[in-house]
Amino acid sequence: MRNRIYLLFAALLLCSIRLQAQTVGDQAREYWTKLNKRQVNGVELTFSSFTEGRATAEGIIRMQFPDPDEKNKITCVLINPSTGKFIGYILAIERLPEPAKLKITIKPAQADPTDAMDVANVAKYLETIWPTKRGYSFTSPPSYPEPIVINITDVIKIPLWVNAGTEWGVIGDQIRFAIAKDSPPGPAKDFTLDDVKFKLADFRLIINGEVRSGDGKGLGPNEWPHPSFFLPGKGLFILSIRPHEGVNFQKIGVAEGNKISFSYGGDKYEWVSSEPVIAQGGRWNIWVLLDTDYQPPPELVEVYKLLSKGNCCVFVNSAFDAVKKPPSSKK
Repeated sequence: MRNRIYLLFAALLLCSIRLQAQTVGDQAREYWTKLNKRQVNGVELTFSSFTEGRATAEGIIRMQFPDPDEKNKITCVLINPSTGKFIGYILAIERLPEPAKLKITIKPAQADPTDAMDVANVAKYLETIWPTKRGYSFTSPPSYPEPIVINITDVIKIPLWVNAGTEWGVIGDQIRFAIAKDSPPGPAKDFTLDDVKFKLADFRLIINGEVRSGDGKGLGPNEWPHPSFFLPGKGLFILSIRPHEGVNFQKIGVAEGNKISFSYGGDKYEWVSSEPVIAQGGRWNIWVLLDTDYQPPPELVEVYKLLSKGNCCVFVNSAFDAVKKPPSSKK
């Protein structure tokens, strides 16, 4: 069974990768504060905070992570950077035969006790992006209600922290529900190589036969059009399913099954996933570009040191946008 806390760590990490224009702390605060709507099992959920007594929800960061395996579940996490507490639960939504009815189940989202180090890694990462508090710790809600059947128009409240401040009070999640509206279909288009993405799940990077990225547990699954990794002393390796005009990609790699492999500068690289890297199957040529000028944010490097035990690398998805123009047009 996958460790929910480790998936939280990976999701926070990927948030930082996608939003590198600001500092890591600013990225996480801006991204997660705005992310208050989610779709689960055809139902749109809107999250907000509620308080009772003298408690305040000011500064609370909220995150939600849909379950990649069970589409009716979502993991919900709240972080209080001022106290160093983060708390989580799993919300399961069952659609009932009567369209206006839902069955709601709240479950624990605790880490497997055999994976205590994962919790430590999450705590260290939270210190990186919210350094105002040292020593983050995970807690569980004070209680879990029995499964309930609600009307789609009902609002539910889930108490999470009791005595959350210096005075008595309660902080919790308030959730509204609505049947998700299906987006109208767009015009038909031809399938092209731009529609092909790499899927990497629980991945590992192997260089010259040595695993350099840690065990990869909890990394993904993610679909990336241009998966990339930064190797100190080498630069940023950017992968593509096709060449790009004006950019010096080299056709030196192969994607087959659950592995992407290529050789560059006398070194052999293998990026191994727990799932097929290209859903369409088959054996594909891969183009590789080395950007020797790229430098990842120092905070992101420190985060990946936690993940890979200091052995390697920073994994990136959006860096290709900065190098895809022909050199003559770059400023």
